[in-house]
Amino acid sequence: MKKRKWMYVMAPTAYEISCDRCGGNNITWSEFEKMIWCYDCKVDTTGNDGIFGGPIPLEVSKMLEMNFDRFYFKDKTIRKMKIVGNKIIYRKIVEAMKAKET
Repeated sequence: MKKRKWMYVMAPTAYEISCDRCGGNNITWSEFEKMIWCYDCKVDTTGNDGIFGGPIPLEVSKMLEMNFDRFYFKDKTIRKMKIVGNKIIYRKIVEAMKAKET
């Protein structure tokens, strides 16, 4: 399995993801790509797709205060998702370590 380089800032449950083994939501992002960690099953698993199983209506996600910002481990930065034209890009918004100090 390949190690994760980034994770969404919001928890997997915010995206309606749950454990595919026990159906529970006592989960977090796994250290491995495309996986979650289930605290109840004590295993890395793929989980269910949640909202990622179909088209994601971005305007609805904004109304629900859902975001797709990412935390990157290597440089400890948070990058905000922006839509430019018809492309999705991620721009660095704050160094996480500096944000903790303020």
